[in-house]
Amino acid sequence: MSNVSGTKWTRCHTVNISNQLNSQKTINFLQEQVFDLGSDVLKQHIDVCQVQFNPTQSFNLLDESDQPTGQTMTHQQLYQAINSLYVDTKTANL
Repeated sequence: MSNVSGTKWTRCHTVNISNQLNSQKTINFLQEQVFDLGSDVLKQHIDVCQVQFNPTQSFNLLDESDQPTGQTMTHQQLYQAINSLYVDTKTANL
């Protein structure tokens, strides 16, 4: 068996939003571990993080380096932003 060196991190590769009528809304973040071995990049699906929609719950906004920006957003604000993107995209594709 030989040792290898490289970098490993966890990332979200897929986001699924369940927006069922008359049902609990949820967001599932499908995660994978990425192994950068220099000459190869390997990915392994690992698990799912799930959050249930709570309109008043807030979360910290992060920049591209995952550092806090000092700003927050509520689940309701995120829901509004995603719905706006959906309506804009739907309208543009008519």
